[in-house]
Amino acid sequence: MFCRKRTFLVLYMIFLLLFMVTDMIYISFLAILLHNMKSSSLALGLQDLYSSALLQINYGDVQGSRTDWWKMFKTLGCCGVTSAINRFSVCSNSVPKNACWEKFSDTMTTYCSTYMTLASLSFILQIMQLSICDVIYSQLSDKKLPFALARSCIEHVQISWKRSWHLTLINTCRLLSCISAIALVVLGSMLLRDDRMTGYFVHPIYSILYVFGVNFTDIIKWFGIIMIVIGATELIFSIVAMISDAKMPEKRFRHILFVVIYIIMLIPKILWLAVCTKLISKMREDLRSKMEYSLRHNYYNIRRSWMYLFGELECCGVSSSDDICTYGITSSCSLYPYTCFFSLYETGDYQIESNHEVSYITSNLRKMGCLEKILDIFQFYSIGFFVTISFTISLVSLVILLTLIRLKSIYSSENNNVSSEEDKLVKHDEKQLRKKFLNYCKSDYSRVIILITTILCMIFGLVLVAEGVVLAFDQIFNHKIIKQALFSNLRFEGVSFNQIRESLYVFMIAMGTALVIFCGFGYFTLGTRSRSLHVSQAVIVSIILVFMITGVCLWGKTKDSISYQMDIQMLEHASTYNYYDYLFIDNPDGISAWSNLFAEAECCGVNVHDRMEFWPGFGRKFHYIAAKRIL
Repeated sequence: MFCRKRTFLVLYMIFLLLFMVTDMIYISFLAILLHNMKSSSLALGLQDLYSSALLQINYGDVQGSRTDWWKMFKTLGCCGVTSAINRFSVCSNSVPKNACWEKFSDTMTTYCSTYMTLASLSFILQIMQLSICDVIYSQLSDKKLPFALARSCIEHVQISWKRSWHLTLINTCRLLSCISAIALVVLGSMLLRDDRMTGYFVHPIYSILYVFGVNFTDIIKWFGIIMIVIGATELIFSIVAMISDAKMPEKRFRHILFVVIYIIMLIPKILWLAVCTKLISKMREDLRSKMEYSLRHNYYNIRRSWMYLFGELECCGVSSSDDICTYGITSSCSLYPYTCFFSLYETGDYQIESNHEVSYITSNLRKMGCLEKILDIFQFYSIGFFVTISFTISLVSLVILLTLIRLKSIYSSENNNVSSEEDKLVKHDEKQLRKKFLNYCKSDYSRVIILITTILCMIFGLVLVAEGVVLAFDQIFNHKIIKQALFSNLRFEGVSFNQIRESLYVFMIAMGTALVIFCGFGYFTLGTRSRSLHVSQAVIVSIILVFMITGVCLWGKTKDSISYQMDIQMLEHASTYNYYDYLFIDNPDGISAWSNLFAEAECCGVNVHDRMEFWPGFGRKFHYIAAKRIL
């Protein structure tokens, strides 16, 4: 009962400390806001935003800025920030023309002062509660005042260090890994909510960009999800490990289990780090080629999307604003799209719809290209990912090393308690281990055969799983445009080629996984004499093999028919859509599917490189090297 009371008291004091830190941060923010209310910097900033909103004559501005200002003025009963600008004003006749800053400043100052007073009062009350809890804790633990809990924690750390220094270092590393895990979760959440990466105005252009055949929007989405999943998993497991260390510090099985789990968690971290490094090294080249191609050939088809991108990212062109003149986007080299000068906050639908152009002589032109802007934004998240994941990997490696040292010390301490006679018996048994193994193999050939076949089946299952994963994520079969526009239209007995491929790799992964699991279970059944376990394993493995043999037979019977029908249907598809030009490579239709197929598969034509496959009177075709160049 005494320990339970002290535990609850310690938890309450820890929460009080957290609340005090939160109150200090809250009070600091309120103090900064009050200072800005009394100065002119915030007023000038709001006035500049208001002036930018007034550039829009109509109410159909892209981001609805004029509507937001009008609602705020109507609510406050005023107009303007520091002055009421009458030209193109959003204020109606029913709204007074007096400026809003004085009223806004007085209202915000009142609220901020009130909240700051309440936060300060809460901070003082928490200090008083913490002092009372410290008195109670000193009576429960026989510690002197003040800071009984702090001195008790320091003493506990000192005792823990003397008793097991590696266990103290392990928990310290786990605590540091919690910080990096929280940073990963925050970075992933920021990436998924960043309008410059996942927003509405950048999505149309990002959706036509590919890196290694993977859509750029999917890369951003999965990059954020991976950071959140890795961070959350690391955080939860580190907390559970620290709690278990406090409860069961000497349990060997717990240490072994944690080492195995840490190694399993370490492998995907290293793999994702390598994949992201490879992806980022290729990103600049792939994004540049796709963006330059789209801006050069498809600008007028997706003009709104490009203008949205220029305004949202506050950039112009691909490499620089000179691309606008180089690619002949505007009617004159002295004219540039409207959003090359103004942000979307300052842009109306009228400028977007009318393809409004502005001379660089009369306005400040942005020189920075959108490619560098995108890479700079993505680099912020990628560097954060690399730093945190590398820090996590190093900490986890250190935890594994220290845990192994801890296990060694536990084993050595247990061995010291064993008598010398038992030590001699153990050494004798170790010498006889090889002889026993050889005698075992000679005496029971059936078990040796079962062991060898089990290993071979597990290897075969792993290969089958690997083949299924490769087929599932193949760059050609999984290409978004090729899959949607071409393979979905190739049908065999009413089943599309995409469905056949999906069923095939699901079958391979499922059968391979089942084979690995149940054959791996055979290692445990070999050490037992349970008839039911042996029979169950034999039946399950036999069923898996029957399914695999049946699947292979069905595939062998139908693959020739599928290949023949695929040849005919691809020729029909080619004659239906022809191959007009590479200008349509980004459109999700049949023409674009053939262009992307030539580029990704590095081929040309269906059966042979012959013009008769694509009717020459309706278009032209080119070698796959040219296709790779425009991509």
